[in-house]
Amino acid sequence: MQLIFLLINVASYTICTLNDKKTVSRGGLSGSEFTFFISASTAAFMLPCLPFLHLRAALCPQTFGISALLVANKLCEFYTAAVCLSVLSAFEVKAWLGLAMFLSYGADCAIFGEAPSAAKLACLPFALAGLALIASGSGDMNGSGNGRKLTRGELLRLIPAMALYIFAKFSYGLIMRAGEPYLSKNTGLFISMLALTAIMAVAIFQKRAEGGILKRLYLANERPCDYAVFKKMLLIVFLTRLPNIAGLLAENALIGMSLTLYSFVQPLILVTLFFITIAKRERFTAKNLLGSLMCVGAIAMFQIFSII
Repeated sequence: MQLIFLLINVASYTICTLNDKKTVSRGGLSGSEFTFFISASTAAFMLPCLPFLHLRAALCPQTFGISALLVANKLCEFYTAAVCLSVLSAFEVKAWLGLAMFLSYGADCAIFGEAPSAAKLACLPFALAGLALIASGSGDMNGSGNGRKLTRGELLRLIPAMALYIFAKFSYGLIMRAGEPYLSKNTGLFISMLALTAIMAVAIFQKRAEGGILKRLYLANERPCDYAVFKKMLLIVFLTRLPNIAGLLAENALIGMSLTLYSFVQPLILVTLFFITIAKRERFTAKNLLGSLMCVGAIAMFQIFSII
């Protein structure tokens, strides 16, 4: 059963990651816009599933506190994901997110009593070295910077965004497990998506031009596409939340089993994106390729050491 949840999660998030990169790059969505459309479409697709989900919430201060933390966590995750995807490829973003695997393993050891393993910890330096090589070649891969180096301004915007993105993905599992006595994972997720939708709607839907809501939104910022392409990108964001629901539900199930098992999701997405990149014959520099192989190898060995 754990393997089934893991495969559903990886397949769903891989599809969403590739499409999120496309919509952010081609549609020119800002962090606020990206956050709104993801949270709104996720809530919309979760709504018909509610009768079949385990929903539970205690009426107490802890429930409100956990819900507020989830809203802040998802806001941070979605917003920073848009910033990272605007300048990096989907593969590069997931490569950096592999650090969450080691953070989650440390949490399992420090908080939940898992015995530390020297073999697992030995994988960390190889992963860090691989990430350093990927970072030094960032912007050279197709899909990240169109063959150009990142500017100083892009790096100054990217570094804190990536740090917050990694922290948000890591802390989501901790918040969910801490809130389990007060509300179920699916309840917490649905509440956070509804609240985030309302908050971001106020932030982005301001009357700045004549026309319908989408037209006003399109005109609110400079876009790298015309209005027809913009609407198509929004439709893609909405439709890709359907497989994302399956991924979110599988993710919540994995969190209840183990933070380390949950942390395998992002590294396995990285491996999948690596082979997709190879299959599409996208250009790697020598540093990108060596760093990618080191990251994939370190992650694979970490998983093997978790099984044996």
